[in-house]
Amino acid sequence: MSLFAGLLSKKGDDVTPYLLNVLHNSSPAKADRYGLASPYYSEDYLNLQSFQNLNSSIGLAYKLVKIVPFDNPQPVQQHNYSFIIIGRLWDTNLSEINELSSILNTKIHDGLKKTIKDVDGSYSLIVAEKNCLTCCTDFVGNIPLYVAENNEFIGAATNKKMLQKIGLEPKICQPGTIFQLDKYGIKETMIKSIRDLTPLNRNYNDVKNQVKLLLQKAVNKRSKNMFQPAIAFSGGIDSTFLAKLYDDLGVKPNLFCMGMEGSSDFNVAEESAEALNLPLKMKSISLDDLEESLPKIINSIENEDFLQVSIAAPLFFASAEANIRGNKIIVSGNGSDEIFAGYAKYSKEYIESEKNSIKILNEDIKNSYKNNFERDWKIVADNGLELRCPYTDQSLIEYTRTIPLHYLMSKTDFNQRKIILRKIAEEIGIEKKIAARPKKAAQYSSGLANGIKKLAKRKGLSIEKYLKNIKHK
Repeated sequence: MSLFAGLLSKKGDDVTPYLLNVLHNSSPAKADRYGLASPYYSEDYLNLQSFQNLNSSIGLAYKLVKIVPFDNPQPVQQHNYSFIIIGRLWDTNLSEINELSSILNTKIHDGLKKTIKDVDGSYSLIVAEKNCLTCCTDFVGNIPLYVAENNEFIGAATNKKMLQKIGLEPKICQPGTIFQLDKYGIKETMIKSIRDLTPLNRNYNDVKNQVKLLLQKAVNKRSKNMFQPAIAFSGGIDSTFLAKLYDDLGVKPNLFCMGMEGSSDFNVAEESAEALNLPLKMKSISLDDLEESLPKIINSIENEDFLQVSIAAPLFFASAEANIRGNKIIVSGNGSDEIFAGYAKYSKEYIESEKNSIKILNEDIKNSYKNNFERDWKIVADNGLELRCPYTDQSLIEYTRTIPLHYLMSKTDFNQRKIILRKIAEEIGIEKKIAARPKKAAQYSSGLANGIKKLAKRKGLSIEKYLKNIKHK
């Protein structure tokens, strides 16, 4: 997936050499093209050595990793500004560039507000005007965006390392918020956010049918320009459900299951894939493979936290294998647990206090952009693929904010979670024993979390010290 950065020099210096440095250190994914722009001029080349100075104190930088044929070079210059968008706008027949160009037109701030409020998409974007940079993401936060400043520069980028390379310390941006950056600092304007969970008294069958319809629409939208996608596949309810819906659309997915030798995921994934009659690629990861890959994983997610690294590892290996086999898009079940109450903690709280369970569900969905989406997007992007997550669909999330909790969880049975999703799975033809399969955390069922523990023990280090040493090598 492509990347961008924007930079403004508070001292009025030409930002060209700094933007080139940022692009050089942006990502290990192979670039198809690079682009630079001032507010008044844009150019793109196959390599970084071809660029001339922009002679501008404000500029944009873009690395194109082509996913589909019409992914074109950026930045785009029009009127008195330049812009970049990465990601997808789902409800348009136009390209993302043409759609955003039309929305922004001559009223940039109004156009950005309209995009966040009314346009269904998974995106990050940035605009360079005469005296400022303006940037934002969709209100769910599918694609990360960071801002930072010091005495010399103020900037924004889609990963931390691009800003850190020039001495900036980035912070992740709140989704659905417009960030305006000028020489005086950073101004934030919240436009739209995920609303609080407010269960409504609704008929069960009506809710079930509407959720089914929204899930089908979410998958249909995310089949846009897609040819034989990869699916990160564990054989659990979330990935099996998506595989079935894509197959029903006629978009035959390739399933990828990666784990340590002897992983429990393999038998489960094989059984589910056989029931769906879909091709499955399984690969055993040795301790040596894991040890060799950990520096890449930590560099990609820009985090050495054990939980984050161990969750990222299965998707890293799946997306790397998918890339080798020619896939450019990988689909993930990320987001399902937060909207359908899949985690055990939700059920535990619900049995004790519905009010507390609502509070935790609200916190988790609103923080998913920094707890989950940020990590997964970066690990996939650095492997040269695009990540699509149907469970993060805006309309689906908005509707599930109103579902009565007893349609999701049982007040008496701790293990009854994602009730409505499992029922819909049976209705669309997934075998009952597969639909009822209990959730297992991917980092443990894959064996990769235990693999990291073994590697740390082999070095005679705590897990935290072991991963920290890798980061600072």
